[in-house]
Amino acid sequence: MRQKLGLFLGVVFFVTILNVPPIPGMSTVAKMTAAIAVLMATWWITEAIPISVWQWLH
Repeated sequence: MRQKLGLFLGVVFFVTILNVPPIPGMSTVAKMTAAIAVLMATWWITEAIPISVWQWLH
């Protein structure tokens, strides 16, 4: 249950960050990087994707 919720929330957070107006002085690339970081953190904390998969992402 937690994994499915984390998978869903990660995508919701990602889309929300991309659609919110940027902070003054924040570039588009920085905003996209923040969205990806939040997505990855959500999936990592909730273990939506097995921990063993993360070793291949660095």
